[in-house]
Amino acid sequence: MVATLDIKSSRYVGGLGAIAQAAFRPVDVIMIGDSNQLMDGKGYDWGLSKALATRFGLYASPLYSQDITGGTYTVAGYASQGIASLSNSATTGAPAALDDFRLPMREYAYQASGDMGQFNGVYVSKNAPGLDVTANLRAHYCFGIFASGGGSFVPAARIEASPYPTLVTGSAVSCSGGADSVGYSTLDLTAGARTTDISFKWRLGGGAANVAKTAQLWQRVENLDRPAGVSVHSMYAVGGQSLYDMAAAMLAMTDARIQSYFKSVTRLQRLRGLAPMMVVYINSGFNDRNENLTPSLGPLATGSPTGPLAYIDNLEAIRLKFDAAWVACGYDLANLTYLVVPSHPISSPDDAQVITYRSIVSRYVAGQRRMSMVDLSTLSDYASMVANGWYRGPSEFIHLSQAGYEGEGSIIAAQVP
Repeated sequence: MVATLDIKSSRYVGGLGAIAQAAFRPVDVIMIGDSNQLMDGKGYDWGLSKALATRFGLYASPLYSQDITGGTYTVAGYASQGIASLSNSATTGAPAALDDFRLPMREYAYQASGDMGQFNGVYVSKNAPGLDVTANLRAHYCFGIFASGGGSFVPAARIEASPYPTLVTGSAVSCSGGADSVGYSTLDLTAGARTTDISFKWRLGGGAANVAKTAQLWQRVENLDRPAGVSVHSMYAVGGQSLYDMAAAMLAMTDARIQSYFKSVTRLQRLRGLAPMMVVYINSGFNDRNENLTPSLGPLATGSPTGPLAYIDNLEAIRLKFDAAWVACGYDLANLTYLVVPSHPISSPDDAQVITYRSIVSRYVAGQRRMSMVDLSTLSDYASMVANGWYRGPSEFIHLSQAGYEGEGSIIAAQVP
């Protein structure tokens, strides 16, 4: 007997309803937010990932950029971490054909010549719910193909404890081809009794050193034994950003780059023969109160930069951009859903402007079949957050402690039917 859902309840539609499908199949969640998204590596990215992993298990890690431009993506993820530390690479200089395959807000790690080094890769914690270091794991590599002068790399996996023994070494992967483009490769690690953290590298000391062109775009680890679960990605996380800024950043990306990202996020689902399903999580509010750029970027183009209409119009601009890209990928629009979470409470009574944002989002999602909302102010008020130690400090309420992000993440996950 197949259970049916009560589609009259908003809990069973939109992003919340889609995440619920992680009990039966892989679901990817991409997250967009301000500084709270990746605060000290323990923001909402960590908190929601942990809560969803605890409930559904992780079927795969996030996509991890391999460039060396800073900490945004290197501190993303719960129970896994991307490591980018190549000293002989650049974020410019590769053929233009690779540009649209860069992850949003990130670059590639390009080397014109020389040894690519031994440190780039993905760490997986021995405590990762769902990824499970003892399982059959597969590392996915996305890299540049060069019409001329292409090098190679030899992927490998190792134990992340002294003396760091190698677990498996793959075959050499060529970066040469008939045209400048991207390639994909994998490295499989069979199940085994492992009790330590492990990592998947682009090269280890035992592998042949590269002496020609390489470009590393992203890496990801998948648990082949898990038929269901979640994978949570930080698409955009920049301090001081409002929905205007977030929408402007999305609109500035080429259509091809957005489409490439959606295809990369859902690639493992498609390799498993499934129709792609993705949830877009959007968190904003505090910085929208200080916005001064007009008009807003959606179809309303309102001239009141801090008002609720601007907030919802900039949200709509993101949705329209993403919907168009999803359809251009050839995917079913019903499988692209949204979860909007306006900023958390910061006072009692709460900030009046953020209250207006929550109010208009509530009305907005009520008329959108593919959207849902979590109103944190109705689920965790200021007094309880103070009592639980969820704020970052006695006078710092915009940002939360690790316990706060985990607590709010658990509250959001609890709204999933």
